[in-house]
Amino acid sequence: MPGLAPTFCPVFPEDFLRQARVEVRRKTASHQSVQRYQLALLLHEDPRLGHKVAGQCVGLSGRQVQRWRQRWAAGDFSVADG
Repeated sequence: MPGLAPTFCPVFPEDFLRQARVEVRRKTASHQSVQRYQLALLLHEDPRLGHKVAGQCVGLSGRQVQRWRQRWAAGDFSVADG
């Protein structure tokens, strides 16, 4: 894959990953939270995936992926706006 490896590669806590796996299957989960949890699971499986490619997989822009990656790498493991 072309380009440099992402600067921010969060290491997700197991309880966050467990919650993500549950939430992506919930019928009543919001679309935004499902996208974000899907992104977290995707980055957990392939942390070196580029922002743009990861975004295409879950329906987010590369810039959105970069922001979530930064936030998670800083230790804020949530999917809520803000």
